[in-house]
Amino acid sequence: MLRRALALAIPCAAIPPITVSNAQTDDYRQAVDTLFRNFADAYGRNDADGIGACFTEDAILIGPAPIVIGRQAIAQNYKGRFNQGFGNIRFQLQHYDPNGVWVAGTYTVSLPQGAGDRHGNVTSIFRRQANAVLIHVHTFNFRT
Repeated sequence: MLRRALALAIPCAAIPPITVSNAQTDDYRQAVDTLFRNFADAYGRNDADGIGACFTEDAILIGPAPIVIGRQAIAQNYKGRFNQGFGNIRFQLQHYDPNGVWVAGTYTVSLPQGAGDRHGNVTSIFRRQANAVLIHVHTFNFRT
């Protein structure tokens, strides 16, 4: 068993790590920041379809509620949030994957009927499609 594990591990160790130039990293970070700004702007307008446009067709939304799959279903999910009276959202992205695959940070969202704000953590995994960076997996939680 150990020999087999070592035999499988050795070829992986021989592969050099993938590196990304600073220009590519800056382009990725700018694209991600723009994507999340578009998400927040659409949220502030109660534009569920605008939020849906930030996601791939087969995206996955993972939050405290059941998992939602697909751009249309995600837009519907946000329509439901807007019908409940959720307000603006603000993202503070703090950790950017240098290879342009994921980002993690925090968010603050205004609760319905002026009940204050809710804070949580967010992590997103991206796919590049036709010169765009779109969210493929979006997870969030609520902090108490």
